[in-house]
Amino acid sequence: MDTEKQKQTISVLYIFLIASTILGCVPNMLCVLLSLVLFLTVLLAAYWYRFRDEEDGLLFNHMTYLIGTIWIGSTFLLIGITAAAYLVYERGDQTIIQGIIDKLSNGIMMTESELSTMFMEYVTVNQNLILAPIIPALLYLVYRIANGFARGAKGYRIANPRSWL
Repeated sequence: MDTEKQKQTISVLYIFLIASTILGCVPNMLCVLLSLVLFLTVLLAAYWYRFRDEEDGLLFNHMTYLIGTIWIGSTFLLIGITAAAYLVYERGDQTIIQGIIDKLSNGIMMTESELSTMFMEYVTVNQNLILAPIIPALLYLVYRIANGFARGAKGYRIANPRSWL
């Protein structure tokens, strides 16, 4: 594969990863599902292209970096999500959840749109507790993706693609 084609492949995969990261932050199940599909597509494509290229090739270099970005970033996100869940459980405002439980206990059924509205209120009320532990992982992903995308679009290699930074 020629260098221009490699640069284009690298750019497309980084753009897909950017789209996946943005869609994963939208509180909508369809967006999250699309994010997961894009995420897995990038991961599988990165492994595929790395397998097909030589170890000193531009594509191999960026695919190694991209694979590391995905695995390390996912680990940081998992830690952040776990911490956010703990913080919301311990310190979050649970009055909306208690209101839902009270209505259901009294035999009042709620529509899907009412539950969706209450969920969005719950997320809004506890937004700081949810976002605070996740922001470092997102910043890490933004840094790695921006660095890789900028270097890949110019045809430059990553100095140490297996590093954490």
